[in-house]
Amino acid sequence: MVVTKSENKMNILKENWFRVSKDVECSVYPTNYVYDGIAVKSDDIFGFSADDLAFVYMDNTVEYWFYNNSYSRIGSKFFRMFIEDPKFLPFIAKKHFEMEKKCNSLNKKILSLDIKRCTNKSLINLYREFYYLITNFWVYTYTLSSMELEKPIVTEKVAEILKRKGKEDLLPLITTPTRPTKFKEEQIDFLNLKKKFNKKKIIEYLDKYYWMHYGTEGGVLNSEYLLKNIKSHNGDLEKELKKLSQTTYGTKTAEAKLNLNKYEQKVIKLARAVIYLKFMRKSILFKLTCDVRPVLLEIAARLKTSFKDSLYLHVDEVEKALENKLDYKIIEERKKFTLFLKINGKHSMFTGDKAKELYTHIAKEPEKKDELKGTLAMGGYAKNKVKKIVDINDSHKLKKGEILASYATNPNLVPIMGRASAILTEEGGLTCHAAIFAREFKIPCVVGIKDLMQLVEDGDVLEVDAKKGKVKVINRINE
Repeated sequence: MVVTKSENKMNILKENWFRVSKDVECSVYPTNYVYDGIAVKSDDIFGFSADDLAFVYMDNTVEYWFYNNSYSRIGSKFFRMFIEDPKFLPFIAKKHFEMEKKCNSLNKKILSLDIKRCTNKSLINLYREFYYLITNFWVYTYTLSSMELEKPIVTEKVAEILKRKGKEDLLPLITTPTRPTKFKEEQIDFLNLKKKFNKKKIIEYLDKYYWMHYGTEGGVLNSEYLLKNIKSHNGDLEKELKKLSQTTYGTKTAEAKLNLNKYEQKVIKLARAVIYLKFMRKSILFKLTCDVRPVLLEIAARLKTSFKDSLYLHVDEVEKALENKLDYKIIEERKKFTLFLKINGKHSMFTGDKAKELYTHIAKEPEKKDELKGTLAMGGYAKNKVKKIVDINDSHKLKKGEILASYATNPNLVPIMGRASAILTEEGGLTCHAAIFAREFKIPCVVGIKDLMQLVEDGDVLEVDAKKGKVKVINRINE
């Protein structure tokens, strides 16, 4: 990544910035490769890249902001490419499957080495191979995320088609992939493991899914955590297995009844592909970052710093640090506040007070309101207290029947998501993790609720009419 530290005034306005995503409990580390992929390397592959963006690290979280609908404009461009070029979707899908093979190859290479005996050069080469894979992969995967995060383009196109045909209620069903995702396979295996488990089956499960809850820098799944999840699960095993084993949910039958034209068929096919490939992307990224962990741990040990602190360095800086050519003060500065900025094609990175100042021009407090609107993911009704779940550490807060609210759900929240009477998220469209889970388990779900996590508090009583995509605050705990 080419970065300048220019103090020149940027053309940043107080209006029209939109936060499309937020990662919690992480360092600045994931920002590096996401930024390099979508804001830099995309130019080499597609001839254009994401612009007018600000990626902000603070308080162990990373926020991804875009200015003046710049991300959805990219998404609209990719949508046209998917619809107009019959080779584009197979090309993107192929890149996902190729990436899966390359990740497995890198994992085998790492496992074959005695990492502690590797030279500094060998460690850096492994890190660069990982970094090359993950940044290039982001170039291909953001063709999907750009169509759903800032504005749910694909979801809205499908909704328009179904509305014309008077079949809006088919929205969740018609977009369900007919092929199970890796995370759905894991849920089936988990339930089968609980149904009948022994030491051998536990080892087989962990060998297959050790990376499942890793994220970008989390922990490797172990037997203690697995047994805890098995004991805490109190659902109806046979009922859940029956639901999950039905891979089509009548999707093809419903499609046949709609009498779709060629354009409409393409849109529906794209929606299913986006869902499947986004889940595949998540599994690839989780596994890749988990597999490279031994390399990063050894680098941190040689730098005589913590694993977490080492993740505040770009791969080029890690190489300098191993050669004793880096001032470690930059780590402390970045831990406080870091802002990556791309405006009108110009790249900058700021830390400390300057970063905080720029952030004040981007973020603003949302106006308080009692009626919230989002995108229908799974129809239904619920009325109960809401609990804000940021990560798995909040899992103890959610009681059975309460409403789960989150920025975005992910696979390590699955063990508690079944407790919820409704699921609400700030991010995503019909193709996000929460939407897929809700459809599989028939839980009312509304996604893409702007500023949700700032507008509700733990204990507020909410009324969720998911079919209309509406959420109403009935009683605020602090009033």
